[in-house]
Order: sequence, then C-alpha cells, then structure tokens
Amino acid sequence: PEARDDIEEMNCCFALCRYVASVSHSLLVVEHGLVALGPRIGATDPKEGWDASCKRLERVLKEGRGANATGLDFDQLDQLNTCVQVMKTAWRNKVSHATGKPILLHGGFAPDVAEEIIKASRGFMRRLAELLKP
Repeated sequence: PEARDDIEEMNCCFALCRYVASVSHSLLVVEHGLVALGPRIGATDPKEGWDASCKRLERVLKEGRGANATGLDFDQLDQLNTCVQVMKTAWRNKVSHATGKPILLHGGFAPDVAEEIIKASRGFMRRLAELLKP
C-alpha cells in the first residue's frame, strides 16, 4: 500500500512520455518493497531501503543456506537478490537527483526500455509479495 502513489505516478509519467520519471518512480516502488523486506532479513541500518536491504540480503546469501535464520526460502531470496542487483547496477545507479529533479547520467530511456524496466520492477515486486505473504 505504501507504494501506491509511486505506482500511479509511474503509470502517469509513462503515459505522458516522461520516461525518466516513470523509471524513477518504478525504482521507488522497488524501494518500498526493499523497505518491507529489510526487517524480515535482519537489516538493521537506520537508513532503510536499497543499500540496507541489499547489503543484508547479500550477507544472508553469503552465509549460506544452513545459516539462513530469516525464515524465508533461501532460493527465493537468491532470486530476489539477482533481480535487485541487476536493477541497482543497470538502472538505479544511472539516475541521480540534483536540485530535486531526476537527472539521467547516461542518455535517456526510450519508451520500450522504460517499459522493460517497469516490467522488471513489477516482476520483482510480485516475487517479493509471494515470498513475504503470511
């Protein structure tokens, strides 16, 4: 539910051909998911989100299946980690914020690329929802 505004903005921006903004909102949706994942995997960084959850997730996986005390399926965590690392490296780290506006560091996003990023974000969130369902 916390991601609802960013989901709506992502779709509105895409519809209005504001592809950088749609990607930015798409990645904010993913961040909402990572904020929800953090406590479940033992992230203790006071600044919740991408870095805190990604670092902890990598640590859980590095410690191995036998040491997994999260109560979450290790293979699903491994898949989530792969997805989030690709998104972080390929897209999140390519958008910077200066003076409150997103600035794309390396060119622009064509409509089909923005759509692929949105679909990847949707896929990540679907996997995460499945993993975290009660």
